[in-house]
Amino acid sequence: MSIPKPKKMKIVAVVLKELEPLMRVLGIDEVYTSSSAADCIEHLKKLIERDDVAVIVVQHELVENVKELPETRGLYPSIVVIPGPRSMGRADVYSLYQALIRRYVGMEVRVPE
Repeated sequence: MSIPKPKKMKIVAVVLKELEPLMRVLGIDEVYTSSSAADCIEHLKKLIERDDVAVIVVQHELVENVKELPETRGLYPSIVVIPGPRSMGRADVYSLYQALIRRYVGMEVRVPE
């Protein structure tokens, strides 16, 4: 009798088209682009039903006017809302993502202004 291998859980992102490349650089398993809050909520509902998703990263601009996010079934998936270029000042968001890339990719990235 063998011990079953644990299932690999995924990190998934739902963002505007402009942040898709960043999510891929950060190593997000699946990236979905959305152009409206309604489209984002539909993505969230489908992702919550999956049993292989641990974390769903959602861009703030897509859910800022949504009164209530869809309910998760339990501990997983966790929904994390991150700021985007439109919800923060330009300098703030670049420094935030620069720190994320430095931490997870291991190299300094500079964005020309």
